[in-house]
Amino acid sequence: MLLRARIPCLTAALLIAAPTAAAQRRDPELVFVGSSVAGDSDPYWIVDVANEELVFHGRALEADNVSAASWDARAGELVTVATLGRVLCRVSGIGRGAPTWNVLTTRPHRPHGLAVDLERGRAYTLEGDSSGQRALLAIDDTPGSARRGDVLARCTDWVGSSAERWTLSPSGRFAVVPTMLMQNGAVSWIDTDPASPNYMRMVGNCAVPDVDSFAFCGAVELSPDEQFAVLAIARVSGSVLARLHLSTRRWVDCDLNSPGVQHRRLGYRDVNSMALAHDGSFAFVAGASGVGWLVRADFEPLAPSEVALREVAFGQGLLEGVRNLEISPDGRRLAYTRVRPERLVVLDIATGEPLSAVDLPDAKNLTSVAWCSGAKKF
Repeated sequence: MLLRARIPCLTAALLIAAPTAAAQRRDPELVFVGSSVAGDSDPYWIVDVANEELVFHGRALEADNVSAASWDARAGELVTVATLGRVLCRVSGIGRGAPTWNVLTTRPHRPHGLAVDLERGRAYTLEGDSSGQRALLAIDDTPGSARRGDVLARCTDWVGSSAERWTLSPSGRFAVVPTMLMQNGAVSWIDTDPASPNYMRMVGNCAVPDVDSFAFCGAVELSPDEQFAVLAIARVSGSVLARLHLSTRRWVDCDLNSPGVQHRRLGYRDVNSMALAHDGSFAFVAGASGVGWLVRADFEPLAPSEVALREVAFGQGLLEGVRNLEISPDGRRLAYTRVRPERLVVLDIATGEPLSAVDLPDAKNLTSVAWCSGAKKF
């Protein structure tokens, strides 16, 4: 039987109290929200979630469908990839009026996803070509480098027409790239250590079990110890959470009494987003079906097949169209977007209580969320 326990949360009558003039201001905590709408200049928002204020709302050609963003705490800059705009940028001046969009590189084809290896001064993205195939690119992002923005290497071993979601390991040594369509699909991992003789070569590949005819990958993350790839997979028969042990290339079986590998059923459809805790002990998974849903999945380290599910803040009107999950650098809060009205919502991870909800004016089709302060604490 599926165990479900609701995380305690505020009632609808006590949702978010508007800040008063007398309320003591807190140190700003900024969150970037990107979007994709008609036209070449898409809107974006910068929100101070600590004080529940919209700090900036503007448009930029470089913000055309920002599908991913990552905060560089060292430089105090936001690194973005605009899939339709075909640019990777470094955005400076966040929280100080209108930000400055500095183009790192302009691509001939649409880039998908983004990861930044600060130690090695490289940015990675997945780019297609004229035939529709996609390959991982390594781009020079070293401050002061004469080649900054140039493609340093391309993975020629691994290409695929349906790949879109992918992730870089915390150490930056390899990337995990699943095919978007899971039927007859696979998860591949690529060496991204410049010191390795296999740099930008595929070093592993594994087929995906327990999928149906229209299954696709909604999100993928890597555990901080780099042992497990965690995938959120949408299927016709219901969404699942799948975990692959990379060194043994074995999938975690969550139902030992049934034949074959069984992923963890989430009890909902149309998963679209996931955020893994910085210590890898749990993940939040969300989908927009119905009135929207958000589930916390807790992993048992001594019994990998045991995954406890808990519904979060369900039925409060804060989950319609939920997507773009992002855990704060301190690991204590979860930010996400919702629709009708379009808002940025922040929850307390320990209690499930909503801490803030800020309306995003003129918002449609929100595509990304990124915390713009601090570095992740593992």
